[in-house]
Amino acid sequence: MKTEKQTRIELIDAALEAAGWNVGEPSHVVQEYDIVVDPSRVAEAVTPYGGRQFSDYVLLGRDRKPLAVVEALVLDLTRSNPILQKLKSGAGISTTEADALADLLNKTNPHITENLLRMVYQNCKAHFVQFIRHILGIETLASFPDTVSQAFDLFIAAHTNLNSRQLEFLGLLKKFIIEREKVEKRDLIQSPFTIIHPQGIRGVFQPAQIDEILKLTEQLAA
Repeated sequence: MKTEKQTRIELIDAALEAAGWNVGEPSHVVQEYDIVVDPSRVAEAVTPYGGRQFSDYVLLGRDRKPLAVVEALVLDLTRSNPILQKLKSGAGISTTEADALADLLNKTNPHITENLLRMVYQNCKAHFVQFIRHILGIETLASFPDTVSQAFDLFIAAHTNLNSRQLEFLGLLKKFIIEREKVEKRDLIQSPFTIIHPQGIRGVFQPAQIDEILKLTEQLAA
């Protein structure tokens, strides 16, 4: 399984670079940045723990002040924006309101898009409003790796008669889905699955078991 750092390099860094940010230049992007958020500012933490929050990435302007900390921006706008206030209260919002909110955040900082949020939060299926609800603390949004891991754990727990080679295959399949975010039926009879058996999944599981595994993969990586 890839580490958080590897994921950042391959996904988030690439997205930032495509948007025109030089992630290797400290005057443009600071990683693992401790911040203090109050009504008037977003600034680097002065004390180790007091008022401390954490952001994996902070984009800097020409004056080296933070240009965009998504969480801080959303929380700041919540004080005056009726749509965000509506979400924070637990109420739903219309498509029109969701579009207006996305437009507001994008105008405030053009780099805040649904695609970038999906990469940052490692969730390829969540939508813009779900990310905002997650930031506001009213919805727990699991990352894609966590969702896949939990689904495989439940599958294995429900199939107590699996042998060691079958468990090894499922472990490899879980890793494959997490890394590629998709899997097709033909993948299961090709490398790397042929390392476990020359026929891939056909040489490890019975037809009925294969059908169950295919249903699991469709739910996760459709």
